[in-house]
Amino acid sequence: MFCRNCGKEVDTEKCPYCGHDSSAPQTPENNSVFDEIPDGNKSGNNVFNEVPNINPNYVNYYNNNTANPAYLQNPSLNLGWFKFLINFLLIFSAIANVIGGIVYLTGASYEAVEKGMAELVYVMFPALKGLDVFMGIISFALAVLAIVIRFLLAGFKKIGPILLYVLYGLGIVINLVYLFAGAGIMGVSVAEVIDISTITSLVVSVAMIIINVVYFTKRRELFNK
Repeated sequence: MFCRNCGKEVDTEKCPYCGHDSSAPQTPENNSVFDEIPDGNKSGNNVFNEVPNINPNYVNYYNNNTANPAYLQNPSLNLGWFKFLINFLLIFSAIANVIGGIVYLTGASYEAVEKGMAELVYVMFPALKGLDVFMGIISFALAVLAIVIRFLLAGFKKIGPILLYVLYGLGIVINLVYLFAGAGIMGVSVAEVIDISTITSLVVSVAMIIINVVYFTKRRELFNK
């Protein structure tokens, strides 16, 4: 919930920032800002122009996108997963993709098996080098996309959730392309090259799409910018 006086997010009825007690009887001085906005304009632009003597901190809080008007009207919508996404998961995803890109470009996955293995593999299967370079570039692009999506979601942009689904969808497609292309280059079956990490990545990506579609569909009204 949010303090009625300063607009900061709080866990208790008494605000630790300004000392305002939200449990106190309602008066013209401590009414919620949205109680003062005329009906039909509670989600419109420049609504604060119509509210007399409004606390300027609340205006700044609103304008800086740290609070969404739809959420302020319905604070029962849990944003725990949303905060986890923008503060950790998407950042972690970007870092993981950067590391993955480096691994692809340097052939580090082969070197982990045995020193000099990357050179040997690329001599035997020259096309595999091109595939790994392609995957490295794609991994860097996905890292950038993850950061872009992070800021779009933080700004409650309508396209944010859609691009999030695209991010995980691309992860599935790219993994499958690498799997089948790699098997084709080496002349083996997909069953011979697939491993537990690839299976795990595919399952996680599918699960993330389902979880996020369900989550953001229920909170569609928050992402309206």
